[in-house]
Amino acid sequence: MKKRQSLTTRQQNALITKQSLYDAAIALFLEKGYENVKIEEITQAANVAKGTFYIYFDSKKNLLYHSFDQFDSMYLDIYEKVCHITSFEEQLVAFLELSYQSLNNMGKELARAIYHNSVLEDNPRQFNNERPLFQIILKIVRVGLQTGELNKEHSELYYLDLIKTQIAGIDFSWIVSADDIDFSTFTKANIYALTKGILNI
Repeated sequence: MKKRQSLTTRQQNALITKQSLYDAAIALFLEKGYENVKIEEITQAANVAKGTFYIYFDSKKNLLYHSFDQFDSMYLDIYEKVCHITSFEEQLVAFLELSYQSLNNMGKELARAIYHNSVLEDNPRQFNNERPLFQIILKIVRVGLQTGELNKEHSELYYLDLIKTQIAGIDFSWIVSADDIDFSTFTKANIYALTKGILNI
């Protein structure tokens, strides 16, 4: 097995600069709203030249979509905390509750911007089955099929589609709600309702 090569100082600095641009942008999006932030403001906040932005991101929208990479890394970390749970229902609820706790802390503005910019695209990335988020949910579904909690007459993709539809509905309801809803509590109630239904299919 080949050893993973360590990053050079130049590569490390590039990652730091990219993350600095992303962090500066997200802070501005949350403060002013995505549509009200200019690229020049992002580079000023990150303390880099304007041209540096285009080394790492094609556009402001491309930077926004870098959030998916950040989210998916978060989901992988959370899955490591719940993968030991042997019940499909308990593992799914724990995974999504912890995930949405983190998303809730980020605020609605970022979620609104992502949803607004991606929902009308063909095969939007947020709903792509290859995302780590949905690969994780497939693993959780397989737990249910192995334990007999889920009906083996249905495929794992059938169950994934049911869960994805519920997640999309939860996301949309939270984003458009004027109320200050705690995302993780709202999600937990809805996912429990979903799992009770799935277990009886």
